[in-house]
Amino acid sequence: MKIEDLKSQIEKKVVTDNLIIFVCSENTFVAEQYYRQIAKDKDKEISLVDELSDLTTILSNPFLDHTNDLFVYRTDKLEAFDNPDSYRNTIIVCNELVGDMDTRYVCRVPKIDKWCVYDLLYSNLTGVSEDNLKQLADLLDGDVFRTQQEIDRFNVFPEGERNHAVREALDSNFYNDLCKLTIFDLSNAVIHKNVDSIRSILYHIDSMDVEPLGLTKILYNSFKSIILIQLQGYRATPENTGLEAKQFYAIKKNNIGFYKHEKLVDIFCTLAKVYKQLVLGELPMDNIIDYLMINILL
Repeated sequence: MKIEDLKSQIEKKVVTDNLIIFVCSENTFVAEQYYRQIAKDKDKEISLVDELSDLTTILSNPFLDHTNDLFVYRTDKLEAFDNPDSYRNTIIVCNELVGDMDTRYVCRVPKIDKWCVYDLLYSNLTGVSEDNLKQLADLLDGDVFRTQQEIDRFNVFPEGERNHAVREALDSNFYNDLCKLTIFDLSNAVIHKNVDSIRSILYHIDSMDVEPLGLTKILYNSFKSIILIQLQGYRATPENTGLEAKQFYAIKKNNIGFYKHEKLVDIFCTLAKVYKQLVLGELPMDNIIDYLMINILL
């Protein structure tokens, strides 16, 4: 399946229930955007699975109702398997496909060109002036993950207020305060399991004087909000999570489904423990960021 054909099907809302295998040559950004849109259009909940064998068990059990689920299995390397037609409402995201699979199910995602990233920004931030968009695009310099983060950030505002919000951010020292911006970007990269961005940020982080306590607090609050929403599933509301409506819907749209429930709880407990020890001075600051990254991502 050509990615252009799948894009057309998504735009026309005619995507079938057949298995889709995304093979990502560079990063998983496009695959994530596509399957989230598919789930939205089909009114389905994204359900992450640990192993392909788990999914086989679920789909073959006649007593389990999974009509509202879009199953997503993520792996670095995928071995070719038989009977792909039995995997309905299933998305597989991988970096490498070993062996041959029916091309009807395989969608290879090409490297994202910089002009595509600029187009993403321009087409998704309606209401923002050409000058402000150009200045923002120059600052983001073709980074697709940062670009999507900015789109999500500013689309919280009504279209009539969006241009003012972008201008205020550009005029403030937000983009010039490298430490605060790095903490923000790193926390978003961790939430989205974007290993490429994490690796890039950590490579330069020693020269940025990033405060471990600040990063830990942001991650702690972020994962707490995700847990409040994700563990309740479709029952979650702004009222029963205690979150403001704008914050609730922004998190639900952008930050849900990257971690399984058990892993979310483990991460939250780790962050709570580390944050408490840092505040009480029971833990040295050295290597805390590396420690957190290892415990969260593994």
